[in-house]
Amino acid sequence: MPANLEIMEVLIRHSAKFDFPTRRSRDSIAPLLASWLLRVAPSEVSKLLVDLASSGAIRHKLRHVILALTWQKYTHEALLVALLVLFSPQAMEVEKALAILKPWMARCEVNLVTRALLTDTLSS
Repeated sequence: MPANLEIMEVLIRHSAKFDFPTRRSRDSIAPLLASWLLRVAPSEVSKLLVDLASSGAIRHKLRHVILALTWQKYTHEALLVALLVLFSPQAMEVEKALAILKPWMARCEVNLVTRALLTDTLSS
């Protein structure tokens, strides 16, 4: 694990939180999160996207685009669109999304920094 991630893990374990004061600051983190999630569990991301889109967590019409991209094997693009939609408060329900994301991240052993970053971003 890179040293900067180790430092971030220590901070998170001591109750540090990520702060996203603007929508643009949240949106800017989406490509990094998409890459990290794909690196951890590439074969599991498609199922995660289908679960998110089917659960009602994403109420936005873009859920159909997310599913279409997923079915066509454009997983990275689908994940990026899903994250951007999830970061938009009017387009999703945080509790439904977290109910799907948290067990998935635990099962796929997503590192603490990625879990905290995604959770804090959705909760901002």
